[in-house]
Amino acid sequence: MTSAEKNYAQIEKELLGLGFACEKFHEYVYGATVIGETDHKPLVSLHKKNLFDLMPRLQRMMLRLRRYDLKLEFKPGKYLLVADTLSRAFDRSVKKINTEEEIKAHVDMIRQNAQVSDPMWEKVATHTKDD
Repeated sequence: MTSAEKNYAQIEKELLGLGFACEKFHEYVYGATVIGETDHKPLVSLHKKNLFDLMPRLQRMMLRLRRYDLKLEFKPGKYLLVADTLSRAFDRSVKKINTEEEIKAHVDMIRQNAQVSDPMWEKVATHTKDD
């Protein structure tokens, strides 16, 4: 979000976020009917308004959304579980994974379960070292 966009009114920020999401996932939402859930009730009524009744900035934002078949539904924030979960801070107390140990464990698992002879494993190891 640019410094100018940080000064937008809340409804403009909500509409900006909706536009960003549609453009980010364009390949998935273009041509399909998409139902968007929002906890910002004014956005639902704004979406239903005539384009000419809106302020110029909102008109531009709405024009970007016109190419999508978008249906907006109001859902109170306490029922938007996915959005609420994604907005939570990352738990930094989680231990870092030792990547080298994980790789060795994965290789050992593959080696135990794969039907490959020992000479073939040696050949693979030799060629891997050459890479």
